[in-house]
Amino acid sequence: MIIAGAGGHAKDLVMGLPEPHSDLVFFDDLSDNISSLFLNNFTVIRTLNELKIHFKKDPNFILGVGKPSTRKALYEKCIKAGGELMGIRSESSQMGTIDVRIDDGVDIMPFSFISNSVTIGKGTLINTRANVHHDTTIGTFCEISPGANLLGGVSIGNDCFVGAGVIILPNVTIGNSCVIGAGAVVTTDITDNQRVVGVPAKPI
Repeated sequence: MIIAGAGGHAKDLVMGLPEPHSDLVFFDDLSDNISSLFLNNFTVIRTLNELKIHFKKDPNFILGVGKPSTRKALYEKCIKAGGELMGIRSESSQMGTIDVRIDDGVDIMPFSFISNSVTIGKGTLINTRANVHHDTTIGTFCEISPGANLLGGVSIGNDCFVGAGVIILPNVTIGNSCVIGAGAVVTTDITDNQRVVGVPAKPI
């Protein structure tokens, strides 16, 4: 299996995968300084040609980065090379069993909570200890950072970044391509392409 991206998030991702890790291969054609953790312990592919060859043997890949734009770009690159997107779900996560719709390639990291009547779009990352409460919808290729709390009825568009420890109050709608800074408390709707920070969250 390919992990697309060989940066910091990939180190966390490996922890959520079952042993043994001997069949893991990393793909990163962007970073100039790849961690010795990967170089010393795994095969690291650096070119698209190598990626295409590997995908002929095993097409499965997981997104090993957090940033929404990079997740989406790596997804598109791997799909064009012949890959098939997969997601992971940590055994320590909790997930509802009624009306839960999780699309392809969603990564659900340790100790996260996903309630009933939740929809999560393709390629989204629900990071460690994030909480997604009932009747919430999250779009594609979003990053919900560690410790974020999305309360009931929240709607988040595509390609959004929700920072660590963010609280989004019930029934708030967030547009596409928004950035919510760490620790913000979002009390009102946010339109597309906004960057907000603070308590309560305000545009910057």
